[in-house]
Amino acid sequence: MWAVTLGALLTLSLLIVFILQNQDLVRVQYLGLSGSLPLGVGLVIAALTGGLMVAVVGAVRIAQLRRAGSQGHPRTTVPAPRRRSLSLLLNHGQHHT
Repeated sequence: MWAVTLGALLTLSLLIVFILQNQDLVRVQYLGLSGSLPLGVGLVIAALTGGLMVAVVGAVRIAQLRRAGSQGHPRTTVPAPRRRSLSLLLNHGQHHT
């Protein structure tokens, strides 16, 4: 638990440093809207928006798969690869009599 908390604090600290080091104002235009904001803030907003879009698409796909699974569709399984012992692999091509 503490490792996760420390990792989150480290990530947040690095994000704050990134935003503070990228304070140049940039002009942003999107769908008729325009404005100025610090470069670091704009990049963080873009990254968060992209991550949110991926999460939404992933959640929709998981819901589709769960719905298909609950409607009685047979599950397709991939057979597990055959396991060979190490001695068979090392002696491959050698014939013992």
